[in-house]
Amino acid sequence: MRRTVLLLLYLVCSQSMNTYAGDDVYVNETIEVEGSEGRLKTDYSSPSVFVTEEQVQQYNAITIDDVLQYQPTLVVRRRYIGDPNATLGMRGSNMFQTTRSMVFADGLPLHYFLQSRFSGAPRWSLVATDELETAEVVYGPFNAEYSGNAMGGVVNIKTKLPQEETIHAEAGYFYQPFNYLSTDENLQGNRQFGSYGNKIGNLSFYTFVNRLENKGQPQTYRGETRTSIPSGQPIVSGAVNALDQRSREIIYFADSGVEDIQTNLFKMKLGYDFSDDIKGIFTIAYEDRERETTPNNYLRDAAGNVIWGDGSNRSVDASFNGQAFNVRSDRFGVSESNRETLLLGGHLEGKFNKQWRFDTTVSYFDILEDETISSELSPLDPNNTNRGRITEYDDTGWVTYDLKLVNEAFLGNKQLNFSTGYHYENYSLNIQQHNSNNFRSASRDSARSVTGGETTTHAIFSQIGWKFKPSWDAAFGLRYEDWTAEDGYSNTGTLDRTSDQPDRDDSALSPKFSMAYSPRNWTFRYSLAKAYRFAIVEELYKNVSSFNSTTIADSSLSPEEGLHHNFLIKYTTPNGFSSLNIFRDDIDDVIFNAESVADSVTTFLNIDRVVTNGIEFAMERRRIQNSAFDVSFNVTWMDAKIKAFRSNTALEGNDMPRLPEWRANLFTTYHVTDAWDLSLGARYQSDSFGRLDNTDTEEGVFGAQDKFLMFNFKTVYRPASFDGTVAFGIDNLTDDEAFVHHPYPQRTFFLEATVTY
Repeated sequence: MRRTVLLLLYLVCSQSMNTYAGDDVYVNETIEVEGSEGRLKTDYSSPSVFVTEEQVQQYNAITIDDVLQYQPTLVVRRRYIGDPNATLGMRGSNMFQTTRSMVFADGLPLHYFLQSRFSGAPRWSLVATDELETAEVVYGPFNAEYSGNAMGGVVNIKTKLPQEETIHAEAGYFYQPFNYLSTDENLQGNRQFGSYGNKIGNLSFYTFVNRLENKGQPQTYRGETRTSIPSGQPIVSGAVNALDQRSREIIYFADSGVEDIQTNLFKMKLGYDFSDDIKGIFTIAYEDRERETTPNNYLRDAAGNVIWGDGSNRSVDASFNGQAFNVRSDRFGVSESNRETLLLGGHLEGKFNKQWRFDTTVSYFDILEDETISSELSPLDPNNTNRGRITEYDDTGWVTYDLKLVNEAFLGNKQLNFSTGYHYENYSLNIQQHNSNNFRSASRDSARSVTGGETTTHAIFSQIGWKFKPSWDAAFGLRYEDWTAEDGYSNTGTLDRTSDQPDRDDSALSPKFSMAYSPRNWTFRYSLAKAYRFAIVEELYKNVSSFNSTTIADSSLSPEEGLHHNFLIKYTTPNGFSSLNIFRDDIDDVIFNAESVADSVTTFLNIDRVVTNGIEFAMERRRIQNSAFDVSFNVTWMDAKIKAFRSNTALEGNDMPRLPEWRANLFTTYHVTDAWDLSLGARYQSDSFGRLDNTDTEEGVFGAQDKFLMFNFKTVYRPASFDGTVAFGIDNLTDDEAFVHHPYPQRTFFLEATVTY
């Protein structure tokens, strides 16, 4: 570790000396945007990076989460284009600890603090890549403005609001040949975007339609462990012998089928200038998403007939290559889902007077419809009776409100800046599961189970910055939160809503501190923060069962309590920066969703203490040595360990799941001409464990958490004949095969064209 620190310090210094430019300081245009009046700076006490619209044009960015793919110490687990479960992990918070990262678009929350793991992904599809202006990534909970949900970090997306008449259109096509086990598919997708914006007098408006359709590779492979052969077992063909992530011998006989997904987003933003000092914006976004999967059955008997299993017992024994295994007929059920959501938001910012500015936001998110229909057996199974299960969300969504006040010369002293504010949020989750006598007509039998509840938080914060010497500054912050959980219920066999779970009421006080020394182009900053992350509704109250799994909640979960450190060394130049961050996250009562050994039951529990130590180096240079090259590079080393776990001491000393030791990203663009660019990116991640017991050590198989090195290519041309672009790209250029439990996309080709009037 010492050698790594010394090496990275050398890189910072050497890069700095090579690009030293006197008193000139590199000022990224996005900092000017985010630091404009009415916006509280989020990078004051926290390390942060920015992504611009110009940079994103060099990426194969189909969905908005793609704009983050090369940022330091960050991962978006996007399994295919349009994946609704593209979870976000930052620093010591893994991709399934989704309640430890926050995502905002124009101040409106996109993070989904109703559920966790794969169901807790941010609602990325509520923002289109074409409307992006900038994205800011803030690391850690060092700013009092944010709750303990920022233990990993915060993503702030700023979108466009045209100031003149603008018409924009885009069309894209993508193609992925995919081959794994017995799956051999040519998968295709497309996207269309059309927008119109204008400003008439004091009124600005922007409206667009974004449509995406794609076929993603199968995400789950169904198999059983091998057993000895009793007499009389039917001999089958088509299965595949392989290992699982725990090196167990498995016979795979099916996959979950191609993920067929369609998403339509309709969005409108209205802005109004009430005066030169006060401006407001209203946003409405409606999304409709449909998804279907039909499993592929590999099994055939000697006559070539499909083997489905025994419908009455839902299983049948079979023989393949001299080994017996169990064929479960309920592994072939089909699934259809439809989700409609509505997001409403209002934002007002401006000045009270010369000293005070305000920034206030209200948001309302409602699931209008969310229904998943799953069949018990395949519709092609002769034993199928069309029975199934319907899962739907009712009265589910959130309401949030934020008010921030900022004074850049507090008490008349220009060396002091002060910010304070209030935050309110209410999250409500209600899930119903019904048995269905005919899943094709979505008929409902008696309800099997209902579960849900709600959480409410009131918070106030204050933060003061003091520039006590020309090269020195300090920040002191304090956040108080009052949290309640109530109306929790979980009933089986009835639709009656009985509040049979205890109500909870808790509070927390989180101090923040930061100090910096900034001589000339250098910055040395130490930041320290206490943070609390309270349990969400799913962790407290969700108790449900499906055909193949069960989830058990715990209404007594303690809040996560973290102590976070960060030491930053940064050097800025006219054309870029170099930075080194050394960080430590020490968190008690970590809330984790653990699987049983049988992989059929998951439960939420508290791990007594987890410590993550990390070192992150990042650099960015534009037009290196006056050349036509732009380069960005970052590398992160992390060590995340379970330090205490009283309920299972055998796990103490283990690595935390889904947190690799190394992450690295490289992206370079060569500006061939003013109209033609060539870009090449590389993303590396070392392997990790997926389980708390660290027994999943097999690589390159379904269920593994693999290392990978993926190269992406894109070329963009801007014709002189019209205002627009034509582009071609390839993701995973070398066709690296890797798994994040589910398979990552294999080599994927892109074509796109844009035009603006």
